[in-house]
Amino acid sequence: MGAAFMVIMGMQVLGVFKLPGLGREYRPLLQGRFAGLGGAFLMGLAFTAGWTPCTGPILATILMYAGSTATVAQGAFLLFVYAMGFCMPFLLVAIIINRYVNQIRSFYKWLPLVQQAAGAILIVAGILMYFDLMQKVLGIVSGFFTLTEV
Repeated sequence: MGAAFMVIMGMQVLGVFKLPGLGREYRPLLQGRFAGLGGAFLMGLAFTAGWTPCTGPILATILMYAGSTATVAQGAFLLFVYAMGFCMPFLLVAIIINRYVNQIRSFYKWLPLVQQAAGAILIVAGILMYFDLMQKVLGIVSGFFTLTEV
């Protein structure tokens, strides 16, 4: 079931079809300017709500896969790697945004390609999971836990 779910979510992210409700946009808080700690908190809430359709399928897939690992440590490690991969671009952008805001806009043209690549990766991961090939392909992860358990 988890593998089929991964493939379906990958197809959604890739754009093969659109499931109702997953691509809905709602931007009520973007009318004003956000200042101070309260403004930063509200902007974070708005950003999270706006990105849920994009991150939801990927996070759900990772949670499904992490839940199917042999140990809690393996699942926790996968979630940690996901969290690091998710937050690193935001940290880098936060560091350089004020200085390079105009140059960053030139990368917008690549965002559809990044989304399609993420969808394709989800589909491949679902297929690997279905055929129980994920550990063979990701032998580094299983080797890491074998070395730490000894």
